[in-house]
Amino acid sequence: MSSRRNFLKTTSVAGLGMALMPSLISAPKTNTWDVIVIGAGLSGLMAARVLHQANAKVLLLEARDRVGGRTYNQEMTGGNIAEAGGQWIAPGQTEIRRLMRELDIKSFPSFMAGRAIGGGSMNKPQELAFARLESQIDELASVVPLEAPWLTPYAAEWDKMKVGKWLKKATDSMAVRLEMTYGIASFLSADVNDLSMLYFLFYVKSAGGIHNLLESAQDLRIRGGAQQISQKMATQLGEVIRLKAPVTSIKIENDEVLVTANEKPLRAKRIIVAMMPKDAHKLGFDAPLPQQRQDLMANWPTASGAKCSLLYPRPFWRSQGYSGDVFLASGPFSMGFDNSPSDASSGIFTCFANKKLLTLSKEDQQKSIIKELKRLWGPEADNVLDYVVMDWAKESYTSGCVSPLGPGFLTAYGPALRTPVERIHWAGTETATVWNGYMEGAIRAGKRAADEVIAKIRQ
Repeated sequence: MSSRRNFLKTTSVAGLGMALMPSLISAPKTNTWDVIVIGAGLSGLMAARVLHQANAKVLLLEARDRVGGRTYNQEMTGGNIAEAGGQWIAPGQTEIRRLMRELDIKSFPSFMAGRAIGGGSMNKPQELAFARLESQIDELASVVPLEAPWLTPYAAEWDKMKVGKWLKKATDSMAVRLEMTYGIASFLSADVNDLSMLYFLFYVKSAGGIHNLLESAQDLRIRGGAQQISQKMATQLGEVIRLKAPVTSIKIENDEVLVTANEKPLRAKRIIVAMMPKDAHKLGFDAPLPQQRQDLMANWPTASGAKCSLLYPRPFWRSQGYSGDVFLASGPFSMGFDNSPSDASSGIFTCFANKKLLTLSKEDQQKSIIKELKRLWGPEADNVLDYVVMDWAKESYTSGCVSPLGPGFLTAYGPALRTPVERIHWAGTETATVWNGYMEGAIRAGKRAADEVIAKIRQ
């Protein structure tokens, strides 16, 4: 059993651009574009990148003063950064790796050597039972159609069922159930007793299997932090992007979409909304949306995924033989890991905060985490140089970081997730069919939405 399990319980579009007709480009009109993309996270940037390379006249609007969405490099003392949002990539995630090559961005292995603290502990028979449980999950997930999981033969039954209830039926071993429970909590920030079995199986198949989620999804990190992928795309897009431009109204008028941002009217043939559905609900749609789409956005569940990071002169836990992976059944955080730079020139310990910790002042948060780390690793945990926290639920333009869907949600609202509404198209990692919820999924969803729009504009 690996220490990580103990802890973690642009497609190239050059050809496309050359193939498009010159008529794709609009006649120059003030404040008029072929496509307006809303949201400059990975998905919106990828959509704008594909459209721009296809010679479409595109505008990308972002409410914040930065790009990157839920990837964010938080500055720390001494030029260090804490990755406050999405940060890991897996060997099998092909689109993000292709985009990184295009942008000349490198990856490096996550640090996993050494002992983990906490998490499950299983003997050989239990490990074999866990492997059988993984096979059961993959077998069930294999029948879920990624494009429409609500059409699964047992969709209604599985969507009503909670994952925790299924686990109790699937194995008699408490140790095996706990191991899987820890793992699911690590990638979905969810209690298995609140999670839809149908959604869980979709999520598993989307990642290519439960083993990928438990193991390889955290294999690699990005040199310089994940946000630089967005920053480099933004540099290439240049004036296509407008920051500090929150959208307050969207209205379909005849053959155009009227978008209002900073009280200025902007017009486009089509728009792409590249946002979490709950955040898209805040945009002020004057256009009549189908009730199912409205309900999808209004009821979309989120989890904060709040991250706290402590900076040390060095990753001192490594010299003690520890990987930095920590799982706590109780305490100020649920799980933590070594988030140091690739050259270990400093030590960064990052953890996912529990709700109670987030109610404290920043100073008291730091004290609480240090107290726990001193108990685990000794007095050197006192030598903190800096501390930062990111609670995504408190962000003005982000309702949370991840989206664990509860019972009944997919079958009730799922068909509206990707379906365009007249001239409005949807992106964001939540709409992805492959690696849903991950940076890979965000990039795939952005490309898919851009391709949809290009096909419509060329008609």
